[in-house]
Amino acid sequence: MSVNAIDSNGVIVNLVLRSNNFNSYECPFEQTMGIDLDRMYNVFQLCGHDDSLTLESVRDYAVKLIFTSPDRDTIATAQLNLVSDFLWTDFVIKDTEPYATVRMPSSGLESMCKMLIVASDTIIISVTKEQVKFSIICDTGAIDYTFVQRTVPADKPEDETVIQMHETMEPVSMMVDLEYLKVFTKATLLSKTVTLKFCPDDNLVVVYQIPRFGFLKFCMPKE
Repeated sequence: MSVNAIDSNGVIVNLVLRSNNFNSYECPFEQTMGIDLDRMYNVFQLCGHDDSLTLESVRDYAVKLIFTSPDRDTIATAQLNLVSDFLWTDFVIKDTEPYATVRMPSSGLESMCKMLIVASDTIIISVTKEQVKFSIICDTGAIDYTFVQRTVPADKPEDETVIQMHETMEPVSMMVDLEYLKVFTKATLLSKTVTLKFCPDDNLVVVYQIPRFGFLKFCMPKE
């Protein structure tokens, strides 16, 4: 099951969850359903912390959400009408060959964003074959935060910083919205590593692999 969304600034989110990780999954044919996220968010206020969720397609005009408590003593049901006036292909992150790829600890990216967001709302990311540097320029000066490529013992791959670039590629630099990048790091709890892909269409793709379940991708255009 994939969930794809886009906001007014062109930032795209793709979430993919594999069918074998659901308690029950039945989908005899492919379906595309347009859902208003604001309304879905409001409906999720019915969901308790430990409730299970069942999604059901209601023909081709609605989706039903059923929230069931662990003891099955409370059941909340809501139905959302589908949105039809959208082009779903605009919601998909294109799989293009990146100029450079950086895999690093997700906690490191999260910490860096929290520290630098207080000084600036934009950030410059510079990548060479040896390091990735995050830089901001503010009224009081400039700050650089650098992760150097390094390998670690085989039993701790999540602590590595690995940089991949084409042999002939010059250093890559891209300015992006730090506010968005900080929001993306809310996915840190899902994965110990994060991958940054610097794409030729001037987009930054941020990928969190969710072990055994799937992945979460964000795509943000440069500033």
